[in-house]
Amino acid sequence: MQGNDAQFYYATQRGKFRPGELVRMDVTNHHRGYWSNAGRMAVIGEPSTEQATAYNNNLTLKAAAKEALRSAKRCREVFEAVQTTSQQKRIKFWEDVGVGHGVGTSDREPPYLKLVSIHKNRLL
Repeated sequence: MQGNDAQFYYATQRGKFRPGELVRMDVTNHHRGYWSNAGRMAVIGEPSTEQATAYNNNLTLKAAAKEALRSAKRCREVFEAVQTTSQQKRIKFWEDVGVGHGVGTSDREPPYLKLVSIHKNRLL
């Protein structure tokens, strides 16, 4: 969708970009029943120290996930690798949402890379 048609789903952009502010861009595509989306963030101008640290921390956690994925581990082991790295490096990690997206036909469809308790003392 474009132009005025897109207003049905999103508010139009207002104001001007200001140095130091974050901008989020989202793109969603649909082809033959399969949805794909991408969201990206950018800083207008030079990032602050806090923004640069957050970006680098994200790269660190992504690297832990990629390394675990390369070694053919189970989903929970990939999650645990990211969790362990976050604890060791003292990087905040929002564990409730898991790691990445689902691999189905929507961005929030299982399986997920996260710990899920299915029985009192058993984790997937």
